Amino acid sequence: IFTAKDLRKPKGNPKLVSDAGAVGLMQLMPGTARLLGVKDSNDPAQNIDGGIRHFKGLLIRFNGDRVRAVAAYNAGHVPVERLGRVPNYRETVVYVAEVFNNYYDLTGERVDYRGHLTTKAQLWAKRVEDQRERYRGWD
Repeated sequence: IFTAKDLRKPKGNPKLVSDAGAVGLMQLMPGTARLLGVKDSNDPAQNIDGGIRHFKGLLIRFNGDRVRAVAAYNAGHVPVERLGRVPNYRETVVYVAEVFNNYYDLTGERVDYRGHLTTKAQLWAKRVEDQRERYRGWD
């Protein structure tokens, strides 16, 4: 899943800061980095270690549910816990769709993330899948 996640931004830039303030290769929020004991989020080794520990904690929190863990990595655990599914945040839905489509490309294993989406969110996810299909035609 981390390789699939890494095919998204930050495209190998260890110093990237997102509009939301997430830092580095694993896009750790400053508060999360502090909780994980990451002293320098721009240090790739610390950032990756913190990101992996954070994701592992989310997998435990969500009883191994990879879809909810990936959604929580992006949106935070509170909305995912409250709703019991991927929240209807366009950025999070697109993130989940991209991660699991990349995961399928890398492993051949299809993860049913759509079952965690509302009807509206499924339309956003379909756009991601359609766009990927158009790009595949360019190969």
